[in-house]
Amino acid sequence: MTAVHDFVAAVRPGDHMVLFYETLEFKHEVLFTYLESGLEKETTALYISHKEPANDILSSMQSFGIDMERYARTGLFELWEITRDLQPAHVSPLSNNQAPFGRQKDSLALLKGYLEGKTIERPVVVVADDPLHNMDPEMAVNFEKFHSLNLEQTPMSMMCTYSIDEISHQRNLFLDLIQTHQHIIIQTYGALISSKDRRHGYNLVV
Repeated sequence: MTAVHDFVAAVRPGDHMVLFYETLEFKHEVLFTYLESGLEKETTALYISHKEPANDILSSMQSFGIDMERYARTGLFELWEITRDLQPAHVSPLSNNQAPFGRQKDSLALLKGYLEGKTIERPVVVVADDPLHNMDPEMAVNFEKFHSLNLEQTPMSMMCTYSIDEISHQRNLFLDLIQTHQHIIIQTYGALISSKDRRHGYNLVV
């Protein structure tokens, strides 16, 4: 797990990562390490949850030791709970005038606009948590492909999560998701990182 911690703490703008997880505890540890590392560097953090309720995530972050209310007050942290129609139903714990991303009607359009327009002026770390809860596989893969093509042009990094249980029977989906991400973290018997170097292929680190 030390290798995972070191890896996500050293993420750079333009990195596009995917986490295939088996347990909620492992997912939280990886995501919260990623977010905390960014927040400590005063990087804006956006957590987009398709599956877990926002209050549960905030409670887990608090237990992990992240003072998200302090980061929220300074405008560095925002959490969206996404509905089936892909709209942000809940932004917590920020008020309207504090939210760094604003209360947008269409979260996907907002992220797409950032990537297309390159309007982000400061680094941003983004979590896209369990998009398959609201998207069909084709839509999820297409959106991941879009990010892969555009993330390197922005100061944004992104970590996406997928449950191994939910995709284990969908071999093509699993392969597509691997192909559409620059770095791969897989929870199996231990923690494996597969970092794709475009020049030298994949490196596995236990």
